Amino acid sequence: EPFISSNSTYVDTTIGLDCRVTAKKLSSVLWWKDGKVITNDQRYQLTEDNRTMVIKKAIKSDCGMYTCTVENAVSKKNSSHSLTIYGLPPLIHYTMELSIVALIFAAVNFFGIIFQCLHSDKQSMDFQQKALLFLQVAAMLSFIILFAALLCWLQAEGTSAITVFMLVILFLLLILTTLSAFSMNGWVIKKFKKHLN
Repeated sequence: EPFISSNSTYVDTTIGLDCRVTAKKLSSVLWWKDGKVITNDQRYQLTEDNRTMVIKKAIKSDCGMYTCTVENAVSKKNSSHSLTIYGLPPLIHYTMELSIVALIFAAVNFFGIIFQCLHSDKQSMDFQQKALLFLQVAAMLSFIILFAALLCWLQAEGTSAITVFMLVILFLLLILTTLSAFSMNGWVIKKFKKHLN
């Protein structure tokens, strides 16, 4: 009776599935994933007379039911192993981290604008100018970091409904950032012209 063992179950690792059998003379060993025969290709490598199957840089789509079919002159037997892969790929970690940083910059921008609106009459013009410049930079950084997060996501997952949703959010952020930049730049230009006159 064949038995399948695995050396790892984590994403982005090399996973080896061993089909262990006690019979010494085997005429064939076949591997199946979800009912389809596995052959040597870019994803799978069969070694040791097909007794070991190696999955290089495992990804979530490698999860599934793997079956080892061993056959000799007397009998044919199967053993199945459900492979679940845990963890997130590094690019998804980068996407999450960049998104959190972008969210922090956006929150700083949001609360900074509220603070400016509530206390504009109590602040000097020089302080207001510097604060608005800081808020403009924070908004631009938020946009750039979110764009980098989207690139990481696209690299890791490809296009999907969620990436389209993220593109829409990114586009809205770009519009808001651009409008904010134009309004702040207009104010700064007016102040600069006033100082020149």
